[in-house]
Amino acid sequence: MKMPKADRYKTVSLKTTDISAARERAFDQDADIRFRIKHDVPVFNRAFREVGREYLLTQEARAKRGEIKRRAAQEIRAVIEGTLDRYAGFNTGTSYRR
Repeated sequence: MKMPKADRYKTVSLKTTDISAARERAFDQDADIRFRIKHDVPVFNRAFREVGREYLLTQEARAKRGEIKRRAAQEIRAVIEGTLDRYAGFNTGTSYRR
């Protein structure tokens, strides 16, 4: 959904392949977004940094289980803490480590 008065979109998964159920859930989501906007409730509930941290922790757990190489998790950390943080404006030097 395109956010009114903003150059931003909100995407949600409707978690169904059934067209009629998807349509019903989409109308519910639209009503929820409209309510949030009207009552100044945040529409976006997770910051980019939180999503990146969650993804990084998931990949590090996969590396510990041997599903991916530890080097892959290290490269993901470098990209998230370096390039993506700078791109998104998070150059605070804060690490994602626990």
